[in-house]
Amino acid sequence: MLFVVAACSKNEQEQYTPTQHPQYQNSHLSQFGAYKLYTVSGEVWVPGLAQQYASEFGQYFYDESSTFEDPAFRTFQMVSEDSALNTSTVPVGELKRRTSGTYDQFSGHWWNLVNDTNTLSLHIGKYKFHKTVTTPGGFTYLDLESPTFFFKKRGDTLYFPMVRYITISRRPGITSFSADRINNVFDPAGVRKLGPNDTLLVQTFEMAMKRVN
Repeated sequence: MLFVVAACSKNEQEQYTPTQHPQYQNSHLSQFGAYKLYTVSGEVWVPGLAQQYASEFGQYFYDESSTFEDPAFRTFQMVSEDSALNTSTVPVGELKRRTSGTYDQFSGHWWNLVNDTNTLSLHIGKYKFHKTVTTPGGFTYLDLESPTFFFKKRGDTLYFPMVRYITISRRPGITSFSADRINNVFDPAGVRKLGPNDTLLVQTFEMAMKRVN
């Protein structure tokens, strides 16, 4: 979980009428990748082990029949190729395209200060949306563009890359577990942020939003 301690606006927000642009609605899941298992040393190549973990923790993962429920991913609108609105939120989230690629980065007008520079979700994403800042006093923190979404418009559909992951940490007499989900493409280099007793299980897929008007 990100620990946000401050936020500030970089520039004034424009005002839009949410109903005047093409709208896209949460539709379905697709493009599922194979489960991957990692420790801090890298990918675990034991045949069948990732699937064994996936079966054990199956209730935390998705398949093509799953309903993707997240209040931040219900409806979007495209103002132009370079501008979007997240109409799932109140107030409506205004987003500008910052970078283009296999998926495009759309970010808002805000920056969030995060003091946990080891937060796993920030390092296992291929697309980075933060910068590291060190103060004159030696304190290091991350400045995050916020909100940020990664997706690609193809025809009448927006495709959002998703990473679903769980972390299991086992020590003598103690087992801890956490589950989370990010809108990004998985970057295995980020597993260096795992602890020495951690095992990371990763599922990747796309969440699609279809145009409805």
